[in-house]
This record gives sequence, structure tokens and C-alpha cells, in this order.
Amino acid sequence: MSALLGLPAELKQEIVGYVSSASDRRALLLVCSELHATTAPELYRSITISLERLDFCPDSFVSYNKNLAHTKYLEIEAGRSPSDESEALEGVILAFPRDSLRRIDIKTFARLPLDLTQRIHMRQRNLRNYWVHRRSPGASIKGLPQADELQNVVVLTLVLGNPADCERSRHVLRQIPGLQDLSIVFTLGGSVLQNDAGAALSILLADWIHPGSTRPKLTLKRLNLRLMGDHCHVIGSFLARSIEITNLATLELTECSGADVLLTEFSQAGIGLSKFVLDSTDDSSAILEDFLRRNDDLRELWISQGELAEERGGTFWQAIRRHGTSLRILFLGEGLLCHPDQIGVFVEYRLKDIQDLCTQCPQLEQFALTLPLEREDPDANSTKQPYDYTDHVESVIEALKPLKSLVSLRLLVYPQCLDEELFMREEDEDGTMHICEDVELVPLLGTQMQMIANLAFSTLRESCPHLVALQIDALESWERSVTTSEEVERFGYMRDIETDADGYSKMVGRLIEQHMLKDEEPNSEIFRTKW
Repeated sequence: MSALLGLPAELKQEIVGYVSSASDRRALLLVCSELHATTAPELYRSITISLERLDFCPDSFVSYNKNLAHTKYLEIEAGRSPSDESEALEGVILAFPRDSLRRIDIKTFARLPLDLTQRIHMRQRNLRNYWVHRRSPGASIKGLPQADELQNVVVLTLVLGNPADCERSRHVLRQIPGLQDLSIVFTLGGSVLQNDAGAALSILLADWIHPGSTRPKLTLKRLNLRLMGDHCHVIGSFLARSIEITNLATLELTECSGADVLLTEFSQAGIGLSKFVLDSTDDSSAILEDFLRRNDDLRELWISQGELAEERGGTFWQAIRRHGTSLRILFLGEGLLCHPDQIGVFVEYRLKDIQDLCTQCPQLEQFALTLPLEREDPDANSTKQPYDYTDHVESVIEALKPLKSLVSLRLLVYPQCLDEELFMREEDEDGTMHICEDVELVPLLGTQMQMIANLAFSTLRESCPHLVALQIDALESWERSVTTSEEVERFGYMRDIETDADGYSKMVGRLIEQHMLKDEEPNSEIFRTKW
């Protein structure tokens, strides 16, 4: 069920209808991409609704959710800012039928109006638990634990929102003698730090980095840095002076910029990782290559970096292949670290890169890859045949055959039917081009994904005998209007595979395109394939 997270709500609604376990249905977590048409009441007992990045329309939500009587437990998670939150909260809560809910949990930035609380209690008289958890952006650490309370702490997460947070976190950090796992989240918004992770660390690590310090370095096994800002040219130096770099086993740099500077510093200090995660926006392919070469024992590698597309066939791939005897988990592609509904741009690779990788890294157990790979555009004098998407996907899957130990495979696929020439367009009086909403996209997408799923099973079932999990996602965004390029539509697709006792695999696939849901019922299929 975890594979359902982040898919459009309409798609979840259809897929979960085929889930046989009642407990799975009740536990289903909804992270809605929009607040309308969120649920089918007969399927859900417990609902979690995220208000983050949502376009809320109260009338639409109420219209599509008139009969939620089966829902008993409601949890609402606020977005990242308190603006316009109160209206969304009120619209969601009041959409549920009278006296239907037994528990409500609200996590909110805004102060809940007293009259709204009163209306909730009057409308939901069967409530047994009603909780409101106040959130505060960049909240400071309110209290400092005593030294004896920190003696046995081994895992610590610090959220640095302002200089006061950094100072209090410094007090906590220096009193934990056996710390092994440290995560630092930079949510810097104050005028003093000005989104400068280096300035924040200069406060946090002052006891280690000041001249003449005799404090022993931190002997961490895992370090996670998240949301580093652009002004972090000294962050690598600070960390190298305060942390025993050679002791690290896991390094995770997520949602960050400035990673190239940090990797350079760590490479010079020497480091031997077993797991490395990089979710960066930097053009640091050469630095990353050098960093990988210095870590010969990597077992798990996550790379989510669009700039790697420029390194097709380059030394970056050679650096990965050097880990062929040790690497077990490999995730390649833009957005693979993100929530599924945030995946946007696809990284393209050459087919030969994947073929060489699979040949030299046969011990991979988990592999995620974005498709299609590079489309070889012949020049004017070339005699190559036109690019054929189906043949290309077949070649890619064929290249995975050397992965004899493969257990889990995830493919992110660009559907052929989303090519621009398949769209009907119409022009407004002002010259704006729009996609017509009567195009039969759903059957095309369903056929495309079914072909890929069947192809993967038939190709890999003998060469990869340990493969038990296959996930195929299709997601594409395009300019809906030439004049509003920021406005995009998203498609989502998932195949959930359950291995039955009789040795068969059941694949349930359903594709729903949001603006077509109101007008027509797309085709669905349940089919079984010999494992």
C-alpha cells in the first residue's frame, strides 16, 4: 500500500477498490493532490488529508464528498505556511456528515477560530477525541534538557530556524557523548543568518571549530543535511573539523545546493561510506565522480540530479561501475528521492550506459531507473531508422537481464501516447493554445503501461528469479497553455503486485486523468500473469 502514496486521489480511489484486505483499506493514507473528489466513502475508515500545495475549492470538495458516513477518523495536516489555511480547514471538516466522525486530529499553523471549534462539536456529537496541534514555522527550541537526560542519546535531529535555535542546539550537541546519528535541517529565515547554512553551523559547532579547541571530534555513523542554502562555502570545512569523517558510514544530502563544495572537502579528508544519498541542484558531475572513486565499499547509492544527463557515457558511469562487487541498491533519476507527486523532470541516459552498468554490477538487489533513455537523433546524413519507443523500452528491459540478484525494480516511464503530436489543440481569440479535453488519453496510457508490465515480466522472470516487486510509474507534465507555462497537468500511474499462494502475480492497474473523471469512466483491467 505504501506505493499508493502521492498518487492522484482519484487513482487511489480506483486502485484501492481492488485491495482485498479490509485492514489495508482502513489504513490507507491519502495525500491528496487536490481536495475535490478525494474519497469513496465505502472504502475508507481513516483519512489523512494534506493541505500542502493544494488548490482548495470548498464547493467542489463538498460536491464530490457528500456521503462520507463510513469515515470515522480524520487527520488534517497543514501546509508550510498559515496563509489561507483556516478556510481550507473549515471546508474540509464541515464536508463530513453530521455525527459521523469519532476522532479528529488537526495539525495547523493557524489559530483555530473558537466559533469553528464550537461548530465542529455541535456537528460531530459522537467525537471521542478532538486534538489541535499548533505548528510554528521556524519554532525555537523552548527548553534545554539536563545533561543526565542526554547520556544515552544516539540519534538526534536538529531543526535550525534562527540563531537562538543554533545556540540551544549547540548546548544539546556538546552534552551527548555517544551520538551516532545526526540530522540537521536548515529552515533559516531570519535576517541574521540570511539562509546561510555556514553561519548556522558556525554557531552550532563553535565548541569544535574555534582556534585551540581540544574537544574530541564527533564519531558519527550517519550524517544527514537537508535544505542547505546557497551560502555554504565553509560548511565542508566546519564539518571536517568537528566530525570524524572517516568514521561515517552514511552521508545524505537532500534538497540542497552547494553540495559540490561539501563533497570536495569530504574527498580531501578521506571517507569510506556504505550509503550515499545526493538530491542536489548543482552541476557537480566531475566532483561527484571523484567522490565516488574514493568510496570503494558503497552498498547503497541514491542519485537525483538533473545535471547528470550531461554526463552521458562519461566518467560518472565508470565511477559507479567500479562498485560492481559491493553495490546492492541503486536509484538513478531526477526526483527519485522526492514524493511521487513531485517527480517532474526525467534524466536521460544512453542505452549503452545501462547495459555496461548491469553487466558490471550484477549484484544489484534494488534498482530504480527513469525511462525512456536517450533518444538517438540521427543527423541529416544518417541512415538510421526512425526512433521506435516500443523497441527502445524492450532494449532497456533486456539490458537488465544480468541482474541475477534483483529483488525490486522501479521504472519511471514517459508514455508514448503523451507525445505532443497526439494532442488536439484549440486556439482562443487571444491566440492562446489549449489542450482539448475530449482527447481519449486514458485508453492509450493504459495500453502503453500494460505493454511495459507484460514485457518486463516475460523478459525478466527467468533471468531474475528473485524479483518479487515491480513498480511502473508514468508521470508527465507539459504546458497546458503557452501563456502560462507554470500551469501543468500531471498524470499518475501505478501497478501494485501481490504474489498469490498459487504462484501467480496479480497486477492491478488503473489510470485516471483528473479533468476527465467527471465526464466519463475510463476502462480498467485486472489481469493475471504467470510469475
